[in-house]
Amino acid sequence: MLGDSQMFTLLFYGDKAFNDSGPRFSYAPIIGCGIFDPAVHLGGNCDERLPSWRKQIKIFNPDLSVILIGGW
Repeated sequence: MLGDSQMFTLLFYGDKAFNDSGPRFSYAPIIGCGIFDPAVHLGGNCDERLPSWRKQIKIFNPDLSVILIGGW
């Protein structure tokens, strides 16, 4: 599960529900970078966003990848 602060918030409040649901989940939200504009740097290491997500996907080898895009 990839995304920005919206994904982080979902995981913060929904972690128990995700873990109790049965499937295994891997999370890699990056706070402060947004999704589409690489020039946005409000926190985190935004230049490493895409390589980091690619690495997480290769390590976890998911059946499904989800990206949650916030309102900003």
